[in-house]
Amino acid sequence: MGNIGEDHDVVSLVLNDEVIIRSTQFDVQQAVTTQPNAFAMDIGTGEEARRLIKRFPPGTPFSLAVDGARQFTGVTDGYTTQQSGSATSFGLRGRDSMAFLLGNRATEDRSFTDVTYAELTQQILTLALPAGRDFNLAFSNAANRAVVTKAPPAPTVQFDAVDEVLGLLGLGPDEPSQSAQQSRKLRVKAGQDWYGWLKGELDRAGLMLWADAFGDFVLSAPDTQQPPMARIHRKRGTPSSLVDVLEASHRNEMTNRFSECVVHMRRGGGAEPRAKGFGSFVDEEMKRLGFDRRMVITDTKCKTLAQAEAMARRKVAESRRQGWSLQYSLAGFTTIGTAGTRVVWAPDTVVEVDDDELDLRGSFWVESVRRARSPQSRTDLTLMRLEDVVYGADPDGEE
Repeated sequence: MGNIGEDHDVVSLVLNDEVIIRSTQFDVQQAVTTQPNAFAMDIGTGEEARRLIKRFPPGTPFSLAVDGARQFTGVTDGYTTQQSGSATSFGLRGRDSMAFLLGNRATEDRSFTDVTYAELTQQILTLALPAGRDFNLAFSNAANRAVVTKAPPAPTVQFDAVDEVLGLLGLGPDEPSQSAQQSRKLRVKAGQDWYGWLKGELDRAGLMLWADAFGDFVLSAPDTQQPPMARIHRKRGTPSSLVDVLEASHRNEMTNRFSECVVHMRRGGGAEPRAKGFGSFVDEEMKRLGFDRRMVITDTKCKTLAQAEAMARRKVAESRRQGWSLQYSLAGFTTIGTAGTRVVWAPDTVVEVDDDELDLRGSFWVESVRRARSPQSRTDLTLMRLEDVVYGADPDGEE
């Protein structure tokens, strides 16, 4: 069991690259599927609070670290003050670099023709970020993951997994595929939210955009092929566990789940004769439990069997996520990782669970992490089954 103590439960806030503040009360939320990362932190009282109000107005650059590992970077949104009698407290709120994209809108009608997802994202970031702000766009979270977790770099994943993401981005060794190349003209209207519009396009390929620890950006897909970074073990009859589980909750409900999704389509077009067809995907778990409940969809955008089957798989995964959830609340912000070194809990990692209390065993993807201290330090993890981490909206096709 790793030592969980105050030495490793330090959350540091650096303001204007010069002041480091260590807080005793805060709430920090990080995720991949929900943007942006954010913090709320009480950092001063009394006369100190009054000085901080003048020194750190809204828009102050910050970086936030856990146990010395930088987690995210951005600018403060503002502050709150509370007075009780003669005492005044000062609290800061801030979000990471994705907040620039979420809070900005198109100033005029624009169109984008024959661009890959990578090119489209580059252009939108250039338009949405503050003028003159330089940025890098990475297509893998591996380097950023090593920074935020302090875990040793994981072994290189198989090339076919990497190639799948690069192919979606139009960056693979072959010519960009139809899924990477947006052959139709994309249009955004003045006043549309940049992030909402871009997310709608990225969803088609199951791609996601998030900010890294240093304020740059990552355009990729959740990595479920990485080895487990840490373990949650609760074994009956043993004096201790690898981590101190404060609370745990698990839900496995079939109400909104389907045993199979069938997608009807019309394939062909052009020189190929038009014909009806369908693709399907079966939820083997539902079938094994005796459920026979089909979701049937007719989609005109599907032009090939592969597109229909991919859509069916995504719809089944979506229904599985709605019915299955797993959360752990753990003491502290760090643990001893599978490599024997201390690591920081972070999203887009994989954790190995062996839990006698919930009768759960296997590897799970960390979707979100919440850290809080008030006054005890705790980390809340939301986990997903690896086979359920399948995202994407409608398949590509002609409008």
